[in-house]
Amino acid sequence: MPGVSHSQGSRIGFRTAGFASWPIERALRALADIGYGSVELCLEHPETRPGDMTPARCREVAALLRDLGLRLSSVSYHGDRRPAQEQAESHLQAEEVAERLQCPVLVLNTMRREPGREAEQMGEAVALARRLLERGRREVLLAYEPEPGLVIGGTAQVVEFMRRVGSPRVRVNLDVGHAHITERSAMHAIATLGSAIAHTHVEDIAGKVHHHLVIGDGELDFAVLRRAFEAAGYGGAYTVDLFDLGDDPQEAAQRCFDGMLRWFG
Repeated sequence: MPGVSHSQGSRIGFRTAGFASWPIERALRALADIGYGSVELCLEHPETRPGDMTPARCREVAALLRDLGLRLSSVSYHGDRRPAQEQAESHLQAEEVAERLQCPVLVLNTMRREPGREAEQMGEAVALARRLLERGRREVLLAYEPEPGLVIGGTAQVVEFMRRVGSPRVRVNLDVGHAHITERSAMHAIATLGSAIAHTHVEDIAGKVHHHLVIGDGELDFAVLRRAFEAAGYGGAYTVDLFDLGDDPQEAAQRCFDGMLRWFG
């Protein structure tokens, strides 16, 4: 949709994980050209690994975002397939990156659920969150993402997690596709979490299969989702979360933007 202004898509973002095969500068320029107003900088992109995001590199990325007119809505790091200690160290590094970029939200998730160790793993996740809170700046919110198959797999787990950590800086990144799979409905999850939602991921889903689809290729009712977010008082970005897009992610990003502009523009 050439010619769309950033003001029209100011709350519509894209997660850079979808452009893993492209240099980060090319990816950001493509998203700006499409009309996206914000981005989530994924630190699992090959050019933005947590350990490589030095203060100088962060300044370069921040300057590029400013030049392109893109707002940084969030920084994210998952690493849920890595050993727990490696994931924890990367989360600590990711928090430093978010601070350097003056980003308001750091999106995180937890480790893969191990049958029989769920209670122990939840305790480990709580302990890591407290480490992040102790060393981090108060301006950065830690938004944990419920995801099928992880220790925080759904709404009940993230509510318990927030209760145990006991900090207003610990919030939720609500992925509508994940909630569609794990809850009675994504709308019920939004209503339950309410003001705890600091950020959101958006993609389409078919059935209860955990496979992220281009907006419009699944069965989610985005008009109803938008009303649910508005009723919950959510005022942040709506960030498309796609990955494994191959060598031409721009086509999928364009299709998603066209759909997102209709429902969230």
